[in-house]
Amino acid sequence: MMSDNDPVGSGFVTSLARPGGNITGLTNISGDLGDKRLELLKEIVPKVSRVAVFRDLTNVTEGIGVDEIEPTARVLKIQTQRFELAKVEDFDGQFQAIMKWRPGGLVIAGGPLMNEHRKRLIEFAARNKLPAMYNRAEFVEAGGLVSCATRFC
Repeated sequence: MMSDNDPVGSGFVTSLARPGGNITGLTNISGDLGDKRLELLKEIVPKVSRVAVFRDLTNVTEGIGVDEIEPTARVLKIQTQRFELAKVEDFDGQFQAIMKWRPGGLVIAGGPLMNEHRKRLIEFAARNKLPAMYNRAEFVEAGGLVSCATRFC
Protein backbone atom coordinates (compact mmCIF):
# COMPACT_ATOMS: atom_id res chain seq x y z
CA MET A 1 0.00 0.00 0.00
CA MET A 2 1.43 3.35 -1.05
CA SER A 3 1.28 5.97 1.68
CA ASP A 4 2.45 8.91 -0.41
CA ASN A 5 -0.36 11.09 -1.76
CA ASP A 6 1.60 12.40 -4.74
CA PRO A 7 2.55 9.46 -6.98
CA VAL A 8 3.77 11.74 -9.82
CA GLY A 9 5.86 14.00 -7.58
CA SER A 10 7.30 10.97 -5.82
CA GLY A 11 8.35 9.42 -9.12
CA PHE A 12 6.14 6.34 -8.82
CA VAL A 13 4.33 7.15 -12.09
CA THR A 14 5.00 9.45 -15.05
CA SER A 15 1.47 10.91 -15.00
CA LEU A 16 -1.95 10.14 -13.54
CA ALA A 17 -3.44 9.81 -17.02
CA ARG A 18 -0.80 7.31 -18.18
CA PRO A 19 1.00 5.88 -15.18
CA GLY A 20 3.06 3.35 -17.15
CA GLY A 21 4.82 0.36 -15.66
CA ASN A 22 3.00 -2.04 -13.39
CA ILE A 23 1.28 0.39 -11.10
CA THR A 24 -2.47 0.90 -10.87
CA GLY A 25 -4.82 2.50 -8.42
CA LEU A 26 -6.87 5.54 -7.62
CA THR A 27 -6.11 8.92 -6.16
CA ASN A 28 -8.25 11.60 -4.61
CA ILE A 29 -5.79 14.37 -5.39
CA SER A 30 -7.72 17.31 -6.75
CA GLY A 31 -5.07 19.99 -6.85
CA ASP A 32 -6.46 21.32 -10.08
CA LEU A 33 -9.50 22.53 -8.14
CA GLY A 34 -7.59 25.28 -6.34
CA ASP A 35 -7.92 27.67 -9.25
CA LYS A 36 -11.54 26.67 -9.82
CA ARG A 37 -12.34 27.48 -6.19
CA LEU A 38 -10.97 30.99 -6.66
CA GLU A 39 -12.90 31.44 -9.93
CA LEU A 40 -16.15 30.41 -8.25
CA LEU A 41 -15.54 32.72 -5.31
CA LYS A 42 -15.05 35.58 -7.79
CA GLU A 43 -18.38 34.68 -9.45
CA ILE A 44 -20.13 34.71 -6.08
CA VAL A 45 -18.45 37.96 -4.97
CA PRO A 46 -17.61 39.81 -8.21
CA LYS A 47 -15.99 42.80 -6.43
CA VAL A 48 -13.59 40.69 -4.36
CA SER A 49 -10.01 41.91 -4.80
CA ARG A 50 -8.22 40.28 -1.84
CA VAL A 51 -8.57 36.62 -0.89
CA ALA A 52 -6.94 34.89 2.05
CA VAL A 53 -5.86 31.32 1.29
CA PHE A 54 -5.86 29.32 4.51
CA ARG A 55 -3.73 26.18 4.32
CA ASP A 56 -3.20 23.21 6.63
CA LEU A 57 0.52 22.34 6.51
CA THR A 58 -0.18 18.84 7.83
CA ASN A 59 -1.58 17.99 4.38
CA VAL A 60 1.29 18.03 1.86
CA THR A 61 -0.88 17.36 -1.19
CA GLU A 62 -3.10 20.38 -0.64
CA GLY A 63 -0.11 22.55 -1.52
CA ILE A 64 -0.65 21.41 -5.10
CA GLY A 65 -4.04 23.15 -5.20
CA VAL A 66 -2.76 26.24 -3.40
CA ASP A 67 0.02 26.65 -5.98
CA GLU A 68 -2.57 26.55 -8.76
CA ILE A 69 -4.35 29.60 -7.33
CA GLU A 70 -1.63 32.16 -8.09
CA PRO A 71 -1.82 32.22 -11.91
CA THR A 72 -5.62 32.38 -11.76
CA ALA A 73 -5.48 35.17 -9.18
CA ARG A 74 -3.34 37.26 -11.54
CA VAL A 75 -5.81 36.76 -14.40
CA LEU A 76 -8.76 37.65 -12.15
CA LYS A 77 -6.88 40.64 -10.68
CA ILE A 78 -7.16 39.24 -7.17
CA GLN A 79 -4.44 39.70 -4.60
CA THR A 80 -3.96 36.56 -2.51
CA GLN A 81 -2.11 35.97 0.72
CA ARG A 82 -1.36 32.57 2.24
CA PHE A 83 -2.01 31.90 5.88
CA GLU A 84 -0.78 28.55 7.17
CA LEU A 85 -1.09 26.46 10.28
CA ALA A 86 0.57 23.29 11.45
CA LYS A 87 -1.14 22.73 14.80
CA VAL A 88 -4.40 23.57 16.57
CA GLU A 89 -2.72 26.32 18.57
CA ASP A 90 -2.05 28.25 15.33
CA PHE A 91 -5.73 28.95 14.60
CA ASP A 92 -6.21 32.06 16.73
CA GLY A 93 -3.01 33.74 15.57
CA GLN A 94 -3.79 33.03 11.93
CA PHE A 95 -7.37 34.26 12.33
CA GLN A 96 -5.97 37.53 13.71
CA ALA A 97 -3.44 37.77 10.86
CA ILE A 98 -6.17 37.17 8.28
CA MET A 99 -8.36 39.92 9.69
CA LYS A 100 -5.41 42.31 9.94
CA TRP A 101 -4.80 41.76 6.19
CA ARG A 102 -8.50 42.58 5.54
CA PRO A 103 -9.49 40.15 2.77
CA GLY A 104 -12.80 40.21 0.95
CA GLY A 105 -12.98 36.41 0.77
CA LEU A 106 -11.46 33.20 2.02
CA VAL A 107 -10.39 29.96 0.36
CA ILE A 108 -9.91 27.03 2.72
CA ALA A 109 -7.37 24.46 1.54
CA GLY A 110 -8.02 21.15 3.23
CA GLY A 111 -6.27 18.90 5.62
CA PRO A 112 -6.79 17.04 8.86
CA LEU A 113 -6.77 20.15 11.05
CA MET A 114 -9.19 22.01 8.80
CA ASN A 115 -11.55 19.05 8.61
CA GLU A 116 -11.47 18.37 12.34
CA HIS A 117 -12.09 22.04 13.19
CA ARG A 118 -14.51 22.87 10.38
CA LYS A 119 -17.09 24.36 12.73
CA ARG A 120 -14.47 26.78 14.05
CA LEU A 121 -13.57 27.84 10.49
CA ILE A 122 -17.21 28.31 9.51
CA GLU A 123 -17.89 30.39 12.61
CA PHE A 124 -14.80 32.54 11.93
CA ALA A 125 -15.93 33.24 8.35
CA ALA A 126 -19.53 33.99 9.41
CA ARG A 127 -18.55 36.19 12.36
CA ASN A 128 -16.27 38.27 10.11
CA LYS A 129 -18.66 38.29 7.13
CA LEU A 130 -16.08 36.60 4.89
CA PRO A 131 -17.50 34.66 1.95
CA ALA A 132 -15.62 31.38 2.13
CA MET A 133 -14.95 28.64 -0.40
CA TYR A 134 -14.31 25.25 1.19
CA ASN A 135 -12.66 22.13 -0.18
CA ARG A 136 -15.23 19.61 1.05
CA ALA A 137 -19.02 19.30 1.00
CA GLU A 138 -18.98 18.56 4.74
CA PHE A 139 -18.20 22.24 5.37
CA VAL A 140 -21.39 23.28 3.59
CA GLU A 141 -23.37 20.61 5.40
CA ALA A 142 -22.06 22.12 8.66
CA GLY A 143 -23.19 25.64 7.64
CA GLY A 144 -20.41 26.93 5.36
CA LEU A 145 -21.20 29.00 2.28
CA VAL A 146 -19.97 26.91 -0.65
CA SER A 147 -17.54 24.15 -1.60
CA CYS A 148 -15.94 22.84 -4.72
CA ALA A 149 -14.62 19.32 -4.32
CA THR A 150 -14.17 15.91 -5.83
CA ARG A 151 -17.35 13.88 -5.42
CA PHE A 152 -16.89 10.31 -4.29
CA CYS A 153 -19.70 7.95 -5.20
